[in-house]
Amino acid sequence: MELKTVEVVDGAIGKSLLNLGRVYLQTADAQRADAALRRAVALEPYNYYSQLNLARAALALGDAASAAAALDACDRIRPRAQGQNAAERAQLERLRQG
Repeated sequence: MELKTVEVVDGAIGKSLLNLGRVYLQTADAQRADAALRRAVALEPYNYYSQLNLARAALALGDAASAAAALDACDRIRPRAQGQNAAERAQLERLRQG
């Protein structure tokens, strides 16, 4: 019973951190978005939207390696949704090309 409570709390915190990260991205505060989304991913590594938004924060910061890792995680979580992050993949390629 106690373990389920912890899972519920962690899930709620993870979703709150995801929402906080989204707000930071919308207000162009990529540094804070990255921090919030890294915490969200640590709590819920299989949350597609946490990984996708972490990729967006990493792209905004110019961190190609972190963006690629988060996008690869998205592909592992939802293999059939690979086309849904095409804009982020294109931005990653532009970042890599300098």
